[in-house]
Amino acid sequence: MSLKKIEKFFLGATLFTIPLGAGALFDGVTSADLVLLVDLCLAGLYMLWIYRTNLFSNTRLRAGGLAMLGIVVIVWSVFSMSSAIALRASGVGIYFAVKSFLLYLYLVNNIRTKSDLLFVVNMLLFALLFQGWLGTMQKAMGRSLGLGFLGELQISMHKVDSRARGTLQFPNRYGAVLILLLPLAIGMAMFVRRSWYKLLLFATCGFSIMGLFVSLSRSSWAGFLISMVIFVILLFRRGKLKPKFFFTIAAVMVAAAVIAGLNWDTIMYRFEHGADGRFRSRMIDIAIPIIKDNVFLGVGLNNYQWHSFDQFNFWHPVHNEFLRLAAEIGVPGAVFFTALLLVFLKEAYKNSLVKDSFINAVGIGVFCGLIAFIVAINIGPEYQHYRIKLVFWALAGITFSLRRVRAVELQMEKRRKEMLAQKASMREALGKVGPTKDGSHENLVLPQHGVRRA
Repeated sequence: MSLKKIEKFFLGATLFTIPLGAGALFDGVTSADLVLLVDLCLAGLYMLWIYRTNLFSNTRLRAGGLAMLGIVVIVWSVFSMSSAIALRASGVGIYFAVKSFLLYLYLVNNIRTKSDLLFVVNMLLFALLFQGWLGTMQKAMGRSLGLGFLGELQISMHKVDSRARGTLQFPNRYGAVLILLLPLAIGMAMFVRRSWYKLLLFATCGFSIMGLFVSLSRSSWAGFLISMVIFVILLFRRGKLKPKFFFTIAAVMVAAAVIAGLNWDTIMYRFEHGADGRFRSRMIDIAIPIIKDNVFLGVGLNNYQWHSFDQFNFWHPVHNEFLRLAAEIGVPGAVFFTALLLVFLKEAYKNSLVKDSFINAVGIGVFCGLIAFIVAINIGPEYQHYRIKLVFWALAGITFSLRRVRAVELQMEKRRKEMLAQKASMREALGKVGPTKDGSHENLVLPQHGVRRA
């Protein structure tokens, strides 16, 4: 097997294993494994990349449009450690943020062609298909499937309010991963023409929508519904609501309606018995004084609970990512993160306007996935979870590589046209001169090369 194929294998393994919870070196302070299976794959990927590029000496590293803001957020998080009670918790949070950023950096530098892009998208969608199938089966069978070695939580799910969670252990985290990737699957289903591949994408969408419903994650439901409204609006404005695209959207909507109908009692139970607004309002009331007392640097990444536990006997931080970041890394840190989201959104939106159907499908899928995620993190603090952060930065890597992919495709198309023009010119020259009596083309001058044929 060639080095290139080995590196491609590690890339696929890295992307597929992102949602898996298989890991080691459990840290009791943050209740997380410090080394996951995805980390081993990412480390192998980087070693191969470094070896291939001779310590990056024979390649030009690209940062992408999001790198600076990503680095600023990480550096500001390091500064926030000065006020942290639990330095270990802050250090682990920064360690996870750096690893997520490294995945983005690899993708931005190594997605060059449509073939590269398709491979990365497919591996993320295979991970989505597995997670959607797993969550669906957990609910259908009323129990976990014995995949504890992949991070599946071993629980019984026979109660009405039992919630599917794939290998993400917590339903809201599971829902966040699904809504980040599900619009991309829908966008791809609209783009492809091969029947077997379209069927596979429809299966991915179906299992993922079912998994989303049985996760009973109301924040993810809200995010997905809003993202789909925006999805349709974008298609309408681009004049792409053609019959074949309308069929895909209609199929997704029918699937969602059927799944909602089958689970309507469960959905209503969730809204009636789930935590109400007073619960989240109290969390916000606790967060505001913490932010006011630590405006500039915050209390330190992953240190929120040590400042709120005596007021609210619950381990969760405030269920709003922006307020949580403002409390943990200060208001400037939250502003930097907001700016990062806006730059990401702007680039994804630009890609959704590209005329190339494949890039357009990826662009609109990422844009709507990001919209869904932003809605969800206004109701929950899911961005801080490492595996969700990996999915987020993987999509960022895809988004900020699309300009390069488009440029390479245009360059290849230009070369192809030049070659066709050369061949047409040669055929025209041959036709004008005509063969000699012996069948040769003596004294014919080839215009592109300036050499005579003997």
